[in-house]
Amino acid sequence: MPRSHIDGRIVDDRLRFDVAGGTTNMMPVREDPALDTVEVALNIVPRTTDAAGTDLWRSVTEALPHENHEIVGPTIACRVGKYMLRFGGALLTPFSPAELAVRFGSFDGYRECVSATLDGLDAERLYDLRVESAAQHAARASSLFAPL
Repeated sequence: MPRSHIDGRIVDDRLRFDVAGGTTNMMPVREDPALDTVEVALNIVPRTTDAAGTDLWRSVTEALPHENHEIVGPTIACRVGKYMLRFGGALLTPFSPAELAVRFGSFDGYRECVSATLDGLDAERLYDLRVESAAQHAARASSLFAPL
């Protein structure tokens, strides 16, 4: 049976999500509320968790073996910018080269972060490196690491 990795936990009988700097009951969940935004449109209406959503989360986590942590891929673990969540995906506003240098030192540091993240997910059988290697993933962000 597959393991559930649905993020969240019950606090005061309501579903809450861990995010940078604390917890939230807002959906869609912004991983870092200080950086990320949600484009409000007909298809995306931010809302708070309610009793029905809390009960649904409980039913899934009771039906499957549950890991009390979400799956975090390299787009969050090795963040290169801010995200605007939209109905059709997310838009990236990259950090400046100076900010990226503070976070990773260089493109090589970023690539090492991506590699460690994907290796960890692969070891847990949560990612298959044949889908996209760490080098392939990191290469898409290489232009962001222009010399200072």
